Amino acid sequence: MLMPEIILIILLLCLSYICFRLYQVNKEAKWQKLKYEKQLEFFHMQARERDEAFKEMQQFRHDFKNHLIGLSEYVEQDNKEKIREHMDILLHELKGGYYEHKSGNLVVDAVTGYKFKIMKKKDIVFVTQFSIPEVLSFEETDLCVILGNILDNAIEASEKITKSCRRIELKMEYRPNSLFIVVKNKYAGRLSIDQRGKLLTTKEEKSSHGIGIRSTERIARKYQGIVTIEPENDEFEIRILLYEGHN
Repeated sequence: MLMPEIILIILLLCLSYICFRLYQVNKEAKWQKLKYEKQLEFFHMQARERDEAFKEMQQFRHDFKNHLIGLSEYVEQDNKEKIREHMDILLHELKGGYYEHKSGNLVVDAVTGYKFKIMKKKDIVFVTQFSIPEVLSFEETDLCVILGNILDNAIEASEKITKSCRRIELKMEYRPNSLFIVVKNKYAGRLSIDQRGKLLTTKEEKSSHGIGIRSTERIARKYQGIVTIEPENDEFEIRILLYEGHN
């Protein structure tokens, strides 16, 4: 008498398990796709950086030659005022093409250098504080995903406020067996937080957004770390802690 009911329960359990496995596979596929895209973005960043550096070097050599010709003429005339003026122009050009946000770590510098150029076009002030070694034990792709996501979110939020308030702060500090990352930026509007303290997206396409924060949290769990978000007044702060030797 109970056989049909038992069979039905077994079928429902099997169906539930299959749905769960499909969900897990789909979730993992999305994650791998995101990591692959970030890795490609990193390689493209490096390629663009090399191309731009080569073009800038060519332009600099051309301009520097003309500067030397002008300086040589002023030296012949013993025109100290013009020499000083010309030198000031040359030093200003040298400083203008220099990226000051260097950490010494290749991956970090590639990502922050690329994002810095985007910020510059959008009139966003970028302030950095680095205290990290040249080599970190964390996977390069993981660092690309974390830095790319949190800086992209900060840039997007900064675009929505007045230019005078556009400022992004990035701090990276290496401690014994751990890496501490903090990003601060101003924002406009209201943020939605659920009962567990999780940030909810306010964008219309909710299914395709919020992936950045979730990806960052997933990487943090991979390294037995944590992600904390602290919105206060009009300032947004995200803190990420990663531990070595747990991947």
